[in-house]
Amino acid sequence: MSDVVRRAAAELGEGMTDAEEVRRAIRQNSYHNGVQGFYTALMDGDAELINKAFGGDFSTADYALAREATYYTRRYEAVLNLMLNSRLTKRGEGYKGDNPDKWNREDYRRLTIEKALSSRLESGQTYQNKQAGAGGAIIEGLPEDAAESLSRNRNGAITAGISNLKIILSKHRDYKGMFGWDDLTDCPAVINTPSWSNGRGIKAGAWSKTGTVTEAIKARFADMGLNAGMENICTAITEVCRVNPTNILREKLQSLKWDGIPRLEKMAERYFPLDKDYTDTERECANQMMAKMLVGAVRRACMPFESDGVKHDSMIVIAGDSGAGKSVAVSIIGSVCGADYFTTVRNVIRDDGRDFLIGLQGRWIAELPELAGFLNERTDTEMLKAVLTEKTDTYRELYQGRTSRFKRLTTFWGTYNPKANSGVIYDKTLFRRMWFVDLAQDGRVDLDSLKQDIEQLWAEAVVLEQKGYTNYFDDEEMEKTAKGMTARYYVENPLEDYLEGLLNNPAEGLYELVRKGDGWFTLQQFWEKLGDRQDRIPNLTNKRGYRGNMRIIAEVLLNLGYKQERRRTANNTSKTYFKKPLEERRKIPGGLRVPYEEYVKAYDNRVATSIPTHR
Repeated sequence: MSDVVRRAAAELGEGMTDAEEVRRAIRQNSYHNGVQGFYTALMDGDAELINKAFGGDFSTADYALAREATYYTRRYEAVLNLMLNSRLTKRGEGYKGDNPDKWNREDYRRLTIEKALSSRLESGQTYQNKQAGAGGAIIEGLPEDAAESLSRNRNGAITAGISNLKIILSKHRDYKGMFGWDDLTDCPAVINTPSWSNGRGIKAGAWSKTGTVTEAIKARFADMGLNAGMENICTAITEVCRVNPTNILREKLQSLKWDGIPRLEKMAERYFPLDKDYTDTERECANQMMAKMLVGAVRRACMPFESDGVKHDSMIVIAGDSGAGKSVAVSIIGSVCGADYFTTVRNVIRDDGRDFLIGLQGRWIAELPELAGFLNERTDTEMLKAVLTEKTDTYRELYQGRTSRFKRLTTFWGTYNPKANSGVIYDKTLFRRMWFVDLAQDGRVDLDSLKQDIEQLWAEAVVLEQKGYTNYFDDEEMEKTAKGMTARYYVENPLEDYLEGLLNNPAEGLYELVRKGDGWFTLQQFWEKLGDRQDRIPNLTNKRGYRGNMRIIAEVLLNLGYKQERRRTANNTSKTYFKKPLEERRKIPGGLRVPYEEYVKAYDNRVATSIPTHR
């Protein structure tokens, strides 16, 4: 054994023990002058690479591979076996250089390997030294017990397995407290921006496997000498998040400090140009609507971890001209804690509403722009009311085999242009759930002031929520005012007036139906009492079929104040029954009566006000 071989082993350590281990290391870490896989291609005897990089000079190519091998091992036999089993030394077709059989000479092999070891001695750089340095950088930031629990390979280097990455991400000073599981969005999140993130684009919020945060951590690990795979990093981050539940939105809201100046109680008239025809009571009602919306949103954001959700079954609708700044105002209000918590929903509610609900996941404030696109005669009213009233959402996520249950975080703000639409409410039961705030004609929202004060408005809402301020109208007169403000957008249905006339006319069979016995009746009984009118009422057509007609009649009865209930029949089957409240049935008979011809005319014109009333 030559002196250079002994010195290399003594001063740099022997390193890896066999040629196969060195081969695997080269394939895993092969990199040279910005070219990934350079030494792997060289080891595989890539003729194009040798001709291009070394001008076909086998001596230079052999030396380059041997020197790379000495980075991992200083054992002469290991380097020799690697070289002998590489396609590079077997040569082949396609090479331009002279003397292709050099490697068959023993003196050439010995001189090439010794030259590579000598160069390695001069640089002092080895794979093991780099790994040891990486270990030092990692251990320095860990508590002693955590550092001792790290797994190492037989060379003493820290491995990049999931268990080690979990220890580093949860206990290293550079990563501790960086990740947590956001209980509200039910997903992993960055909850604290690390000190080393300057210029790397890392910010608090939802974490994704393919995002900037993951790439930054992988690069950071590489700087520390830890070559961790992306899959292991993602798995480790997810597991670290799961053991650290948190509520990022609540922490952000509670970090806002209110200066004590009341703004929320006059929010509507301070920032929004309210309708000039509003009465003082209506102006106060509009102010309360906005205050209650903000308090309701705070209550949902701050719900306890063990809570089963917070009830907030109202939405506010800002009605004004196009260009008034309605949507911009809603985005300012909804983005106070970050744009990730705000969304504009453009998917109409269809079928079971799953796509709509998936789009709400993790969103705190949602705008329904130009509300007429969401509410029309074909919309399932019950689905809309469920969206507003549910405290939790249950649906099957994409690519999942079972349903999941999520606490409802979202509160809804709608925008509406009354000039473009004559009305938007088709169900009177929505009067309590939808609060309309009318803007003055040609009015513009004071966006600059709103943007300047938005944090103080939310800070005040946090204080009011803690004091027990309600997110619903607990004053009957104010609730009545709110319903009246919404009723202006109700689309009158001529069928309601016509059927109400039949129901209140003692000469009609329907009059007796709703008053006999205990007052309960089925839609089938109602349909039969219509008699020959079934085919002559424009709303009720053969195209809709029996079920379609029953749905229309049910909606009309509900709008007229009838109650709906699922009841058992004599043969133990279940049917839906309707009933007028007792106090309504006791009224003097002979109420609203509309001649059939005038009803048809009103239906054709779609103008409900053309129906005269006769008492």
